Amino acid sequence: MIAILLQIAFAVLVLGGLFVLYTNMMNGLRQANLLPSLSFLAQPAGFAISESVIPYDPGDNYWRAFQVGVLNTVRLAFAGIIVATLLGILLGICRLSTNWLLRNAAVGYIETIRNIPLLLQLFSGFFLARPFRVCRKVSASLT
Repeated sequence: MIAILLQIAFAVLVLGGLFVLYTNMMNGLRQANLLPSLSFLAQPAGFAISESVIPYDPGDNYWRAFQVGVLNTVRLAFAGIIVATLLGILLGICRLSTNWLLRNAAVGYIETIRNIPLLLQLFSGFFLARPFRVCRKVSASLT
């Protein structure tokens, strides 16, 4: 019974602390005349987005830019799932292979990638893809 009462008291303290933090934040924002709202979504974004599933212009509002960002994220996630599934199946088959070279190449790749932090892999991919983006811009300017 005491354990339940202590849990209830702890929950009340946590909720009370969150309430104090929220009211303090709102008072500070009110004093700075920065009340939180979503009215900025109707303002023009003023920045370009390089790739878009739906038409987008820098003069469009923030809400449209948000929609473009969500759709680009969904498109990239879907492509990543497909590529990761195919690569996983291929590496799994290679790892189970009786061919010494295929099996050891798959084990080496898997163990190397598994031990490199994801953020480092993302940065490496970004910087390794940079020369290809430059080539694409040059070839587009030549046509």
